Amino acid sequence: MKRTLVPLAETGRKRREDPTYAAPVPYEIGIKLNNGCNLRCKHCFEWNPDGFHHGFASEVKRDEIEIPVVEKLLAETRERKSRVFLWGGEPLFYSKFDELAELLAKEDRHTTICTNAILIEQKLDSILKMSKNLVMLVSLEGFEKENDAIRGKGTFKKVIHAIQLLLDLQKQGLYKGKVSVALTVNDQMVDQLYNLMEFFEEMGVDSVYFCFPWYIPSDTAEKMDTYFDAHFPHLASRFANDHKNSWHSFTFHISPDRFDTLIEEFKRVNSRVWNVRIRYQPALEPEERKNEFKRLFSIVMGQKNQLWWDLPASDSIYLNKCIYDVEDELYRRSLAELSEMLDVQDLLDVQVRRLSLGERMKMELIAALIHRPKLLYLDEPTIGLDFPSQKRVREFLKYYNEQFGATILLTSHYMKDVEDLCKRTIIINEGSLLYDGDLHKINDLFGEHKIMKLRFSEPVAEQRLAKFGKVISADEYSVVLELPKHRLKEVSRAVLDSFPIVDWTIEDVPIEESISMLYQKESVG
Repeated sequence: MKRTLVPLAETGRKRREDPTYAAPVPYEIGIKLNNGCNLRCKHCFEWNPDGFHHGFASEVKRDEIEIPVVEKLLAETRERKSRVFLWGGEPLFYSKFDELAELLAKEDRHTTICTNAILIEQKLDSILKMSKNLVMLVSLEGFEKENDAIRGKGTFKKVIHAIQLLLDLQKQGLYKGKVSVALTVNDQMVDQLYNLMEFFEEMGVDSVYFCFPWYIPSDTAEKMDTYFDAHFPHLASRFANDHKNSWHSFTFHISPDRFDTLIEEFKRVNSRVWNVRIRYQPALEPEERKNEFKRLFSIVMGQKNQLWWDLPASDSIYLNKCIYDVEDELYRRSLAELSEMLDVQDLLDVQVRRLSLGERMKMELIAALIHRPKLLYLDEPTIGLDFPSQKRVREFLKYYNEQFGATILLTSHYMKDVEDLCKRTIIINEGSLLYDGDLHKINDLFGEHKIMKLRFSEPVAEQRLAKFGKVISADEYSVVLELPKHRLKEVSRAVLDSFPIVDWTIEDVPIEESISMLYQKESVG
């Protein structure tokens, strides 16, 4: 606490006297030792599949801080005894770690190593040598299932083994430092943080840090691109046109629908006294976190509107731009892109009351999406629209979902909306959940019939076909039959043996029929 408060108090006092004041020597030095890492964690902005390190040249991927640079840093901050924070890549993967440990062992200064802990046992001698004022800050993302889903199979057991090793050596007086754990809060753990605290308290770690993901939304990343290009053209010109700036890799985040659960879990964690220090990074107030997440939502209701009836649609869209504080350049780009996708560029300045229902729905979508939300609620978005407008809206929503990675929650009575857009389907009857799963499995699970379509090379009388199933339609050269699933093999053999067939197809019944059967079963049950 003293190490934190003294610099804050001193710097704060001197900045009140001189706003340009900066400490002549830093109180803390952060050193990124290397780019290399021995894991490929899914939330890592450096090395996950979209991580910016993948864009580095091979020699840059292997780049490391040279020992003379570290020696110079230590020499110039020795009088201050500036704290040292080591990260990477992975610090223990640093090829000169043993040499670095020798240097730090001679320094009377506090050091933190942020590590995935996989190499702790391998580097133990060096760690013990420098452990007097050392904190080993070990990253772990939850219990075994949750952690290994992010950090890789088997990592949980290896990390727990390493933590326990340090704790045992700490009790023996051989390891003289602290053992802390850092967890990046993730969807799978938001309702298990209390249980995790109990787990680490029982282990005997010194501190637990709950870290919020370093998340940069795509619209913010684009603002940063614009700012960078405008203010640092001498740097921007060094990169190829297809270069992706590093801030586009900070995509890991907590899902908005998990946030209320997270707040309640934090309340539960904070409701008791622990034998372990708990820290939140950053230490935001709950309302700050909640308000920021509200920006990620948007709602469109087919039978209600947010557009001002007597004004041009562009005025209502601009109002949303101001409400969500969308930067001018991003607003212009988004408006142009969305209006082009929906083919309404020429209608933006038309009074809303003069637009057709389909045109108004397109404007509603633009207004709802102008701030690039991550979660879009749609309630009957195609209700009352003609077929071409319905098709255009569906195509747009599918494109938007794929292009921007937005989650779309759709409620609709139009099965065409559901079939074209939804991978996951939830069926509810009078408040009860009947089904939650893949749309295309509904027929397999609940449908009782199949459709058989036959085409003949010569005329066939309809009465000869009725014994094989219900005749939906027929003429001399074709028939459409509906038959029970269990008769499919038997009927297939029979018609192939009995008729001159030139084309033969088997199809599912319309999906609404299977859903209707599900409702009927529920009603009878």
